[in-house]
Amino acid sequence: MRTFLLGLGAALIVGAPSAFADDAPSYVLMGVSGVQAAVFVDTSTLQHRSQLVTAWELTVFSQPTEIGGRLASYTLNQEEFDCDRKTDRVVYVSGFGDNDELLLGASTSGTAAEPEIPESLSAVERQFVCGGSQPMPKVPASPSRHDAIKLAHDLLSEMARESAH
Repeated sequence: MRTFLLGLGAALIVGAPSAFADDAPSYVLMGVSGVQAAVFVDTSTLQHRSQLVTAWELTVFSQPTEIGGRLASYTLNQEEFDCDRKTDRVVYVSGFGDNDELLLGASTSGTAAEPEIPESLSAVERQFVCGGSQPMPKVPASPSRHDAIKLAHDLLSEMARESAH
């Protein structure tokens, strides 16, 4: 399920403590998967419990993607990362349409943690939320979900144009 590979380099929980100075959502680009999707972590949602870190992840698709039988433009997933075991699991998944319409929302709390795949986008995310450096320091964090979505569409469109040449 989580096989995004690092090519270039989520979301919303009310009242979550921040590991960063500013509590406003700050969507940091983790990377892209080909020209299909861009993945961000919302740093305002980071919560640390011992070796476990939860964060919301925003995945923006270049084209609508089927999620639960409906076409989603982006997903907001709560992820749980185990910094010591190098695993992660999806705790909650939600899919949204073009007009921010909620298409799907489901808890996945019984899902087992998946081992990290070296060099994967999941590994980059875990390293970042567990205290590593920003994976793409030249790309500034986006202050809002909509800014991140616009950045993702611009980036993915540019990459698609470049790969067509």
